[in-house]
Amino acid sequence: MKINSIYIKYFTSSLFLFLFLRSVSPLMAQMNLEGTVTNTTGEISLPGVTVFSPDLEKATVTDASGNFTLIVPYKGNIKLQFSCIGFIAQEMIIDLATASGKLEIKMTATASELKEFVVSAPTDGFSSKSPVCVKSMSAQEMRETGDASLVQSLSRQPGIDRISLGNGIGKPVIRGMSYDRIAYYAHGVRLANNQWDDHHDMGVTDLGFDRITVVNGPAALLLGPGAFGGAIVFEDEKPAFDGHVYGDANLSGFSNDLGINGDVGIKGSKANGFFYTVRAGVQNQSDYRQGGISDPELARAANSRFGNMAGMAKVGVSKSWGVSKLSIYFSDALSGVVEIEPKDTSAT
Repeated sequence: MKINSIYIKYFTSSLFLFLFLRSVSPLMAQMNLEGTVTNTTGEISLPGVTVFSPDLEKATVTDASGNFTLIVPYKGNIKLQFSCIGFIAQEMIIDLATASGKLEIKMTATASELKEFVVSAPTDGFSSKSPVCVKSMSAQEMRETGDASLVQSLSRQPGIDRISLGNGIGKPVIRGMSYDRIAYYAHGVRLANNQWDDHHDMGVTDLGFDRITVVNGPAALLLGPGAFGGAIVFEDEKPAFDGHVYGDANLSGFSNDLGINGDVGIKGSKANGFFYTVRAGVQNQSDYRQGGISDPELARAANSRFGNMAGMAKVGVSKSWGVSKLSIYFSDALSGVVEIEPKDTSAT
């Protein structure tokens, strides 16, 4: 069974609005927003804190003295997120028209993982005024589970199960509901190509995503109709810091099906507001080998093999007049449907 998925999303203003904004862009000056991040008492400066603005697609990091500088529009409100290992993540809205002097951010240390609250989401239907308690897992945490597929990793979370015809095909079950009772969002758009029967996988991998958020209960209806059982939101990975270029590669192997899973990517951001991300990955799993059966041929779960090739690209520009970006995601999956397994007669 072969499944192809291509998702394209383009955010931009109309030509008239674009030309108008360009004509007045000299009047829309930018400013350097500066601040310092310390602990709760203000005695210790915190280096390495990520400062991210989802509205502007801009990110930076504090220096050795806990200071940071971010280029932002001169007026308006922007949202800033502060995150650092060992400290509770913070989020605040800054009014640039009244902001003066350096911001002073104080972060609280934590020794345990606290529940996260989603205040906004990459979909227009999610109310920014209704905080919702959700389950949130980073892509790195899901890779560390050692599972061969994304749905397998999700099913390890409390309240989430899966319907599966093998490792290659799986559908999440939230609060006892699945199929078209669960809403899926990736790259800011809703996915609707995988909900109809148990022979179709989700059609999306963890490629290019930073976190995966699961919303369950009545709160999921904030994401729109159809999310009676819950919703799964794939959050894009953060852009590179201004003026930096990053590259990475990941590779994992599986012994019981002789499989591999790997991806490579590069992302960068320039001081003039231009940013980009390119990532490609491949997954190839052979037939699953079951334990406790002496005959090697009978131990093989016939047609349980699966594979996937995926790629994504994002390019955009962040200026004082707003953010415009183009996102493309491609997935080509080949999944086998497990056949009726023969019985092992060698033990009798």
